[in-house]
Amino acid sequence: MRATEAFKYKNVGAGTYGPFVLYGGIYQISAVGFVSGSAILQELGPDGSTWLDVSNSITANGGDTIYLPPGQYQWVTTTDPSLSMTVVRVPVEA
Repeated sequence: MRATEAFKYKNVGAGTYGPFVLYGGIYQISAVGFVSGSAILQELGPDGSTWLDVSNSITANGGDTIYLPPGQYQWVTTTDPSLSMTVVRVPVEA
């Protein structure tokens, strides 16, 4: 089993957070602290310069479990002054 893989950002405002590398698999994404705004997880596209949305826009406290391929990722947030987000790989035994 691989080691835990997690990227956490705490009490951030509007902006771009990353890039960071994910090794692929099942991930839990979550965001909390919404007053207004949104958070979207993005993957670097095959052209090496375009960022593509890979999650639905999170606009309230919550999250989702998603499958992600290996690659570079980043969070993009809008207008919230104290948002916290995480991307954590869900360990699965083969």
